This record gives sequence, structure tokens and C-alpha cells, in this order.
Amino acid sequence: MVTLAFILLAADLTNADIFADPVPVEVDGKLLARQGHTYALEYPFVGDLNNDGRQDLLLGDRERGRLRIFWNVGTKSVPRLRGPVWFDDIVPTGKIPRG
Repeated sequence: MVTLAFILLAADLTNADIFADPVPVEVDGKLLARQGHTYALEYPFVGDLNNDGRQDLLLGDRERGRLRIFWNVGTKSVPRLRGPVWFDDIVPTGKIPRG
């Protein structure tokens, strides 16, 4: 099984090129994995998407041309992801371009 690693910047480091150790990603308490799971792990982006100070996960689904958001309902240092919700349900023009 291949798992996506949630990379967090170490909060006390000043050099942005240094990352903390990766950890497996869980969504609603279950491991987010490439094999045997319905979530496509394409085009991941980690960032604070709703300006709440916590890192959320955005994943692309090339086959559907859509993006999924996994909201971080944990803390900045101990993320706990909930989801997913479709990005274009929130931003109607937020689809992956085809071409």
C-alpha cells in the first residue's frame, strides 16, 4: 500500500527548505492510500485554504476534472483531516482544466 505523506514545516525552523518527517495521512480516522481507496492522490496541495491557521489538503481528481478538499479539524501541529468536499461546490469555477 502506498500512502501519501503529510509534510509539515517544522514550526521552529527559519529555513523553509527544511521539512519535518513525513507522517501517514488519515481522513476520518482511516488511512488515505492510493490502492484500495476511492480518493485519487493526484496533484496534492497542502495549505490553509479557509484561513483558520491549520493546513488543509487539496487533491486533484484528473478523471473527473475536480478537486477535493480535506479540511483540517485538528490543530496546526496535530492535523486531523475530515472530508472530502468538492472544491467546485464551494467555488463553482474551481475545476481542473482539461487539455
